[in-house]
Amino acid sequence: MTRTLYIFPGRFQPLHNGHIDTIRTTLSTIPKGDKLIIAVIINTQTNENPIKEFENIAKEKHKPDRNPLTSTDRLTLINLCCQNELKEHQQRILPIILPRPETNWDIATKILEGNRVWVIPNSGDRFDDLKEVFFKSLNETVIRLKSSKAITATYIRASIKQGNKDWEKLVPVSIINELRFMLNV
Repeated sequence: MTRTLYIFPGRFQPLHNGHIDTIRTTLSTIPKGDKLIIAVIINTQTNENPIKEFENIAKEKHKPDRNPLTSTDRLTLINLCCQNELKEHQQRILPIILPRPETNWDIATKILEGNRVWVIPNSGDRFDDLKEVFFKSLNETVIRLKSSKAITATYIRASIKQGNKDWEKLVPVSIINELRFMLNV
């Protein structure tokens, strides 16, 4: 029997309440015994992608100034959140590090063997729309979930940089202190 993998890919720079909303919605939607893989995307190389706009946005999103947290930092924050805000779902969530699928498809498919279902928030972000196009161009299954929280990590990073404490309302309470430490805030 082939297993179904539900995969929520993202940079999680940082993890925020919109992500938590998508995780909860996904877990309430998929069969009770199935797990959700939270795939922390890392940049490993840059190959050309047939969907040029997707590749251009992906390159921009993976620039160092847009990625203040290491992959270990991001996994730490996700695990903290799983122990607190998502405690009731902790056994169903598996955080992993995954190379950018659009430039490392062979590696991604080896790591994620089975029937893959990619979970993409319906957040209004053009990049999420392009992720759907990319995965569907590879005959992958995609589900789009409406998020009730319109939050962007870009806004959170800018708020932190400007010294605006509003960002603290947009991330899970359990990660605020650790995030402050990681970002030296």
